[in-house]
Amino acid sequence: SMPGLVDQAAALGTGWRAFSQEMRDGMDAAESRLADSLAADPRGLPPGLPAAPHDHPELTTERDLP
Repeated sequence: SMPGLVDQAAALGTGWRAFSQEMRDGMDAAESRLADSLAADPRGLPPGLPAAPHDHPELTTERDLP
């Protein structure tokens, strides 16, 4: 029936808006975490890793070195 289709369309729109808002919230949170981690270490490296890859032999192979 026509009222049923209208209700379903309205529910779809509401669901899409809720989904979109949750995606935006998640992206904002991820961006904030990334900004915080880059502010803590401007090189973007996780804590505990050396400054240069060749300082840590497990992270490189012979072909990776100049």
